Amino acid sequence: MLSNEKITCHNSAGKKYLFDASKLKFRPSVYGILIERGVILLSRQCDGYDLPGGGIEINETIEQALKREFFEETGLKIKPVKLVHVQFSFFVGRIKKGPFNSILVYYLVKMTGGKWLSVN
Repeated sequence: MLSNEKITCHNSAGKKYLFDASKLKFRPSVYGILIERGVILLSRQCDGYDLPGGGIEINETIEQALKREFFEETGLKIKPVKLVHVQFSFFVGRIKKGPFNSILVYYLVKMTGGKWLSVN
């Protein structure tokens, strides 16, 4: 990679931004897909809704991060059932604003504790 290379990153709305590649931070993340009675659980974010999940800390396994992030955002305890998708993304964070190079990991999960609250 050349030191002056530019990378296009996007935000959650799809808006594109150009950054110096040297400014990118690596941020692997993991997300859970919980389906109960035909309904997919989403968590409220600062600019809409998303699957529960987030960044994997340096001292965590993927499974530990998935369980921690899911609980922090929903109050539910889960276990991963099946890896369903992995993708790569250059993005601009909602809360942590810097440009990121990320690997996003998605698991189908099963609830093991807590209470599913129905919102009408």
